[in-house]
Amino acid sequence: TPYNHRRQRQLCIRDRIYSIMLTLYLSITRVARRDGDEMGDPIRDIFHILTYKQRFKMLEHELARDALSGLFNRRFFDENLQRELERAKRLQHNLNLVFVDIDHFKSINDSYGHQVGDDAIVALADSMQSAFREADILCRYGGEEFAVIMPDSSVRAAFEATQRLQREYQRTCEERNLPLETEITFTAGIANYPDDGSDPADLIRQADRRLYKGKDSGRNQVMMDTVIMRKIQPGR
Repeated sequence: TPYNHRRQRQLCIRDRIYSIMLTLYLSITRVARRDGDEMGDPIRDIFHILTYKQRFKMLEHELARDALSGLFNRRFFDENLQRELERAKRLQHNLNLVFVDIDHFKSINDSYGHQVGDDAIVALADSMQSAFREADILCRYGGEEFAVIMPDSSVRAAFEATQRLQREYQRTCEERNLPLETEITFTAGIANYPDDGSDPADLIRQADRRLYKGKDSGRNQVMMDTVIMRKIQPGR
């Protein structure tokens, strides 16, 4: 009936408004928490306007996020790698897992302090959101190590995305005036389904092994397989 259609449209508009409010609230609270600021009354009012259902969804969403970087956390990664791998098997698609680790991170903390170390982590997280696809799942794996689940992508596409990340990361660090005498770099390792394994443990083990092979070979590198290792060259 016309009434039902009108009511359905009203509910749809309401849900969109709540979604925008929720996104705004999450973004502001995440930045405030990261910067050590307190939220004002208008921001708190957004939370109170939301229904209990939306508050639950908001809290559930927030629990899946890393507080510093804003990326998904380790628990979310573990759950979704398994889910995406099952989906890749079902649809007979490729899947890539990329591990990224900031080079000489301990030296950055020791030389410049933990705040600069945190800034380097946030800069990499922000750069990842520009370099990878919307479909890719960006996670902070732990410390200075990050993981990206890339559904339905080739190894070459994963390698090119990592190159974009290196260029974006250098640009972001320069724009934010990170006080380092040398540029901040990272090393990455890529594992592929089905070539490198068929379960999460296989892909994690292979991506991690290749990452540390790149570390042992001079850092600032991406390892695509056990034979081919290429240096990331931001200008190319």
